[in-house]
Amino acid sequence: MTPSQAYQKRVQELTAEQKILNRIALRLTWLRLLFIVAAPVSFFTLMGLSHTLAFVAAAVSVAAFIMVVVRHVKAQDEAYRTQRLIDLNQFELEGKPSLFSNGAEYQSANHPYTSDLDIFGAASIYALVNRCTTQPGNNLLAEWLSNPALADDISLRQDAVKELSTQLQFRQSIQTAGSHKDDNHVQFHEVSELIAKQNLHHPKWLPAAVTMLSILATTALVASIVLANSAPLLVAAMINIAFYYRWKQRIEEGHKTVSKIAEGLNHLSTLSSHIQGQTFSAPLLVNLQNSLSNGDSSASKGIKKLSIIASRFDYRLNIYIGLPLNIFLLWDIRQLVALSNWAKTNNANLKQWVSAIAQFESLSSLATLAFNNPSWCYPAQCSSSFELQAQYMGHPLIPSQNRICNNMQLSGNGKVMLITGSNMAGKSTFLRTIGVNLVLAQCGAPVCAQRLVHSPVTPYTSMRIADSLGENTSTFYAELKRLRAVLEAVKEKKPIIALLDEVLRGTNSSDRHKGAKAIINQIIKHNSVGVIASHDLELANPEQIAAKTINAYYFDVKINADELYFDYTLTPGVNPSLNAAVLMKKMGIEMDA
Repeated sequence: MTPSQAYQKRVQELTAEQKILNRIALRLTWLRLLFIVAAPVSFFTLMGLSHTLAFVAAAVSVAAFIMVVVRHVKAQDEAYRTQRLIDLNQFELEGKPSLFSNGAEYQSANHPYTSDLDIFGAASIYALVNRCTTQPGNNLLAEWLSNPALADDISLRQDAVKELSTQLQFRQSIQTAGSHKDDNHVQFHEVSELIAKQNLHHPKWLPAAVTMLSILATTALVASIVLANSAPLLVAAMINIAFYYRWKQRIEEGHKTVSKIAEGLNHLSTLSSHIQGQTFSAPLLVNLQNSLSNGDSSASKGIKKLSIIASRFDYRLNIYIGLPLNIFLLWDIRQLVALSNWAKTNNANLKQWVSAIAQFESLSSLATLAFNNPSWCYPAQCSSSFELQAQYMGHPLIPSQNRICNNMQLSGNGKVMLITGSNMAGKSTFLRTIGVNLVLAQCGAPVCAQRLVHSPVTPYTSMRIADSLGENTSTFYAELKRLRAVLEAVKEKKPIIALLDEVLRGTNSSDRHKGAKAIINQIIKHNSVGVIASHDLELANPEQIAAKTINAYYFDVKINADELYFDYTLTPGVNPSLNAAVLMKKMGIEMDA
């Protein structure tokens, strides 16, 4: 079954399930109406026969009404969850860019490669991969795509992704547990630190004092009613209000802390519950699952408990509820005590829980990429001298029906692959194809190729250079800064691959040639590796080609009856044809004879 067929089947099954849930919800709506009417009708109808029977009938009707309401809410929740699953599967079938974050907030012009390789933003690798619904998950996935992982971590992630790619329903359960809206995302690690810094410690006598004062206020209320004298209640209320204000500042600080994560806590609790209820065999998944259950401390229970505390704290925002609760039960102080007790038991684990959930979300995102592209391969790592071998490698962001794939091999350090060819022939796309697949490979994801063997390297790119009015920087100077960063990494012997497109395009042809030649020689001299695209055929130095320090390739453009044809096929050698004149003529530019 193809991925599209699997998603279509899920949509059909879920749509049928939703119809049933809608029918159940409609019946329960009528039952609610029936029982709410039955209570007073039965009471007044039977009152003449028997007061006891009337009270029993009314009580039964009210109890039935409450049961129906509970079931109705459950049916509505199930219908909502089902609709989210339908939306998710339709997203996988059709694509809805707004459903998940595209990572635009992680864009950085100063990063070695993310800007040039379209890692973040609209129509980006992040948008293609991301299925995270929490901010920690989004942050972690962005970090994985921005920083190549260690070899051991890549292997562990690959095993985890392979297992998760077969678990469609589990992946979708955690992909619909949270919110897809950015404004609901929460920085839980910050809240964990805030809780740790809060002065939540309370004297041992405080819970007993709260209980005693609550009993006193309740007793005073009863006495005032019986004696028809409000004095006892007023005295008790004044005592409790004074006691409350003794703790008011801590209450506000505690409420402010948990209110930041109140909405996201239910999402985390649901996510952890789904993860804890699944069975895994991949070592990374097993370890992450175990980290959600530290002895007697379970992530789902611990996070749910904090969620309940946060919700109860919010009662104080409603004066009609919060005021009587605090007068008679000192409600906010009770929540402060509960938060303090929770912090003692669970706060040290909160970071670990959030980290584990974020990793599950990120791995689930990579697994969805693998499921959606069954023809892609898991790359192999090579730890010896530099190696980059690819068979039938294409760009992941190009639709499969339009994608042209190529083979390539670049072996050994101190080597440059020089790619020549006309504009629009495919040079820039091929550079990005190399970079993007290396980024995916080194975060543990499958790559758009039939086979890929690579050494651990960080891409350093200079492709898409723009000026900056704010920094008073010209395009040429911006490119020089970019190239300087590449050459510094080369000189520092960092494990990198330089991906450079038409270097020094902002200067005259003579300086451009000299500068590009110098850059190539620097890469070779410092035993680094680069792939450089250029129109400058003279960079293909015959001596360096003979010495195999330069490997020359080109993308050709075919001409048939003054029509240009791009085959986007990488070919060994130096581009033999000059087709710019034909291309300009087709664009209406008259060429002198």
